[in-house]
Amino acid sequence: MDDPLKKYLYWKYKSGEEQTMKKDKAVALIKEMDDLRKPFFTKKSLRQLGEQLQKWKEGNKIEVKSLTGAIVEGQVKLGFVLFDAAITDSELKECTNSRLFIEYAHPERLIKDITDIDQNNPGINIPAIYLTPLRVTYEPFKRVWNPKQPVVSFNHAREAWERSETYRKFKLVLSSNASGHKIERIVGFACGSLSQPNRPGAAYQHALLVTAKEWVANQDEQSSFYLQDPDYTTADEEILKRVGFEVVPEPNGFLKVDERSIVLSIAPTVPIKHIIAAIARPAIVIWLPMGEGKDAAEDPNTNDVMKMATDYEEHPFIDENDPLGKENFRGAVIYIKKVVTVRPE
Repeated sequence: MDDPLKKYLYWKYKSGEEQTMKKDKAVALIKEMDDLRKPFFTKKSLRQLGEQLQKWKEGNKIEVKSLTGAIVEGQVKLGFVLFDAAITDSELKECTNSRLFIEYAHPERLIKDITDIDQNNPGINIPAIYLTPLRVTYEPFKRVWNPKQPVVSFNHAREAWERSETYRKFKLVLSSNASGHKIERIVGFACGSLSQPNRPGAAYQHALLVTAKEWVANQDEQSSFYLQDPDYTTADEEILKRVGFEVVPEPNGFLKVDERSIVLSIAPTVPIKHIIAAIARPAIVIWLPMGEGKDAAEDPNTNDVMKMATDYEEHPFIDENDPLGKENFRGAVIYIKKVVTVRPE
C-alpha cells in the first residue's frame, strides 16, 4: 500500500456492514485460517470480482469481502494522468490509470499490513478492510507510441532462445518426463509487457511459452493458450495473438487453470503460487523453487504452496553454463505432477 504511483479506490463499508477487530485478534484469525488450510482465494470469489470488473463504469462500486464476512465497497474513479519523472523519453513518460487492477494479499501480506499499523499498540481496533485478500486498485501504465520495436525485439529474443542450451534442456524435460499427462491449455501469469523498454526477461519468458505451446499443440490440436498480466498493452495483445496466445483480463486466467494445464509465472509481484495452490493442481508449473529457504517476498512459499510441492517432481532446466537462461529465468524450475498409479487388486 506504499507505492506512490498506485491509487486505491475509496473504500467504505456497505450499509450495515461496518466491523472492527482487535489488531492481535485479526492476526490470530489469519494464522488460524492458514493453519487450517482455509482458502483465502477461491475460483468463486475470483469469478465474482472478475464479473464486477468487466461491467464497471465511472462511478460504479466494486465490492470485496473481508475474512470477517464484512462487505466493503470501493467507488471507481479513473482518468488520472501522471508523469514518471524517472523516464527521460517524453513519449514514454506519460502514464494514465484508465484500467482497474487486482491486488492479491496472501496471508503473510495481510499480517504484515496489520502489524505495521501502530506497532506499539497491538490491542487497538482495526477496520475489517485490512482483512480483504482481494483488493482493487487503479494503477498507471505507460503508453506505447512505437508498436514496431516490440515485434523486432521479441523476434530477436525468440531466435536467441532457440539457439540456447536452456532451450534444448527445456524441451528435453517436457518430452522425457511429462508424457504421462494430457495437457489441454497453457496459462501464463505476470510475464511482463513486451512493449515496455528494458524488460528482456519478458521477451524470453514469452519465447519459452511459445516453445511450450508448440509441444502441447503436437499432443492436442484443440488446446488453448492464455496470458494474464495487467501490464499488457494493445501492442502486446497483437504480438501475442500472432503466436497463438489470448490475453485475458484479471482474474480470468486463474479461472482457466485446471489439472490439465501448464502454468508459468516467474518471480511475479503478486502471490501467484499461493493462489494456484488454493484453486487447482495443474499438471505442470514453471516458477521459482518451492521449498524451505527458497522464498520470494512478493510470491512466497506459503503453507499452501509447501503442501502443493509434495504432489510434484522438480526438474531443473536452466543450463548452468548458459547466461541467457540464468539471467532471464531467475532460477525457475519445472514441476511436473506425480502420476498416481493404481495397482490392480
